[in-house]
Amino acid sequence: MAKKGQVFQSYSEEFKVEAIQAYLKGVESYKIVAERLGIANCTQLKVWVKKYRNGEPFDTRKGATSPLKGRPRSTFASIEEERDYLKAQVDYLKSGIQICKWRRAWTTRQICHNRRTT
Repeated sequence: MAKKGQVFQSYSEEFKVEAIQAYLKGVESYKIVAERLGIANCTQLKVWVKKYRNGEPFDTRKGATSPLKGRPRSTFASIEEERDYLKAQVDYLKSGIQICKWRRAWTTRQICHNRRTT
């Protein structure tokens, strides 16, 4: 995963083709070609070679394909359906508030003491 503020090295299409052809000559390994050409990681060269052999373009970005990224949005067929959904949310939140009130009102000692006296 990228770190905040990290800057990525970009390579031109011509440079990538040159690196691929240097590897495909069969004289040097991925690592040696990458070191000689100043490519930060030989894995990057492997990816380029794989894309070249499969006839894929080099610059394919994978991100931002889903319009539903982030918090899910609720859509409702009717106003009544939305009202019922919001009422259920309120009831759920009220139950949590009630539990917090009970916790403050009843300590463990009080609960145990009440059991002994009954």
